[in-house]
Amino acid sequence: MQTNSEIRNEAWRLLWERKWFWKLLGAAILLQVCSQVIITIVNGIVYRLGVFNITAMTNMIEERIPLPEFTPRIILELASSTVLIFFLSFILGGIASYGNSRLQLRAADDNSESWMKVAFSGFKIPLDLAWLTFRMCVVFMIWMILALIPSGVVAAIFFAIVPKPQTPGELASAVAVVTLASALFIAIYCVPFYRYRYLFRIKADHPDWSAGECMGHCRELVCGSKWRIFVHDCSYWRILLGALLPLLVIMMVVLIAAPILGGGHESAQSHSAAAVVGVVFGVLAMLASYIALLVFGAISVHYIGVGQTILYREISRTKTNQQ
Repeated sequence: MQTNSEIRNEAWRLLWERKWFWKLLGAAILLQVCSQVIITIVNGIVYRLGVFNITAMTNMIEERIPLPEFTPRIILELASSTVLIFFLSFILGGIASYGNSRLQLRAADDNSESWMKVAFSGFKIPLDLAWLTFRMCVVFMIWMILALIPSGVVAAIFFAIVPKPQTPGELASAVAVVTLASALFIAIYCVPFYRYRYLFRIKADHPDWSAGECMGHCRELVCGSKWRIFVHDCSYWRILLGALLPLLVIMMVVLIAAPILGGGHESAQSHSAAAVVGVVFGVLAMLASYIALLVFGAISVHYIGVGQTILYREISRTKTNQQ
């Protein structure tokens, strides 16, 4: 099995030397645009039909228009339109995840034949993908509840004993308890994340499999390899740090610009000039940081995605040889 460094180097080579980054990015953007267009069209149709949907209610709240009396008819219309939008979201989310997974598999195999057709192949099996996405969401919700219970109990016990931390010792204890509760939540919630990490890749490899078969095979596949997958994720810390760096720049700009905009100058004229300079500098810095965040974010997503797909191929071959 390849080392983490070898997998990362191969993923980087595929992204840039073989130009898979632009194919993955283009397909992801087109899938997202397509999804937004479909949702907008459906929302528009529902709104034109006079159904009291989520969009109408949101517009009324934003425009501060009093909501009408919730009669049984309006409640039924709101519920039906909500179900429709969620159902559509499951379909489009499944299609996007399936298309990206199939394209990442093509990238790992360096097979660019009909890559755009592959990216949109999820439209052939929309209901299967919607059911798979729905089942996955239910599993994650159940595990979220299971993770909230122990972490919430830990935090509740502490704050029941110390309702209002005031002394340095109490504040330090509160921070430690909150950190412990958060770590406990993340540790439990990571179980389904790694248990079903390769779910859509398996579906992409086996389009005719049912949701239950894909989930069962995914659990068997990652059994004994979760730590390997986690360590491989951690090996991308450099690119992840690069993606987070623009956020740190934005925070530093805000902290630097706040005293300038807040005053502290002797004359109103100097204060106004400093404020203008601070605003211009802050806007330019935040705009540059936002662009950098988008660039680093897109690179890291596809870099890690292709690397994990290569690892998925390695784990699959190892499991097959062991059988």
